[in-house]
Amino acid sequence: LSRRRSRVRVPSGPPLFLNSFLPMPGNQLHSINRPSLQAIRHPVLDDLDLSVSILRLDLIHPELGGNKWFKLKQNLAYIEEHKIEQVLSFGGAWSNHLLALAAAGKQFNFKTYGVIRGENLDPPSPVIRRLQELGMSLLPISREKYRNKTDSGFLQSLERKIGSFYCLPEGGTNHLAIKGCMELSDFLKWKNQDSEKMVAGACGTGGMLSGLILGLEQQDPTTALPKVMGISVLKATNYLSKEVAGWLQEFGSSGIVNWQVMESYHCGGYAKSSTDLEQFLACFRKAFEIPIEPVYTGKLAYGLWSEIQAGRVEAGSEIIAIHSGGILNRTN
Repeated sequence: LSRRRSRVRVPSGPPLFLNSFLPMPGNQLHSINRPSLQAIRHPVLDDLDLSVSILRLDLIHPELGGNKWFKLKQNLAYIEEHKIEQVLSFGGAWSNHLLALAAAGKQFNFKTYGVIRGENLDPPSPVIRRLQELGMSLLPISREKYRNKTDSGFLQSLERKIGSFYCLPEGGTNHLAIKGCMELSDFLKWKNQDSEKMVAGACGTGGMLSGLILGLEQQDPTTALPKVMGISVLKATNYLSKEVAGWLQEFGSSGIVNWQVMESYHCGGYAKSSTDLEQFLACFRKAFEIPIEPVYTGKLAYGLWSEIQAGRVEAGSEIIAIHSGGILNRTN
């Protein structure tokens, strides 16, 4: 469904998981940890007097972490309040979103279904194997049929097959996800209030970026707001800029945040790579000892570093880059 047709309104009363950082209910293996900021140092940064920190969303939970927790948390409140028993969503064989959804289903006791792009799952990716271990039922379909994932007729055929379900879009971005991502602005702690400030994040659907911008708009109006830079991981000219602009309009954005989506660092498209990217990631991991993957946060770091080296980031700036997860961790 389109963004507006699939809109889900926030349930009445406070969301059950509004405070993310309490232990999860029941006999759970893990709690959601509060994200931390990790400063990094490098001669290139020192020469330009740049202060760079990484917001480590990847550390808040082994599988139900990264930005996916913030996208899911208010959807989980809706699922709990309405006693929904089945949740279905879409993704590829390496989908971080499906992995987080499967983990949520396991933790909070609802049935999950994953409609997988591509009929051939042999050999299964590590993500596919983990989805099965977490109890998600997989429905692989051809890429041609997958293009119909938002059509009402296709969704009705799925409902006839498995019964009624709550549908989350590919990537998890819906109205409730945007509201959850607004919380990210609360974890941006600046060392120097007088410096030029920037927040940077990888951009796949525009949901996290939209929520971040909306959250910043609610900050203290007497404080200078940071610029927001999204690094597109897709090869899709202007697509993500339009998506972000659409969400901001829908939520009544004040337009006071300066934001942009950079489209030069997708390295060929979603989940595609390049020699330059792989070499950069090897150097990044060695220099900072931070796990990083090539699909999302790797392209963020590559794009941000390229902008810095090209002189397009003002000297003396303070930058926070959001590590949005995507590292496949096991809980057993």
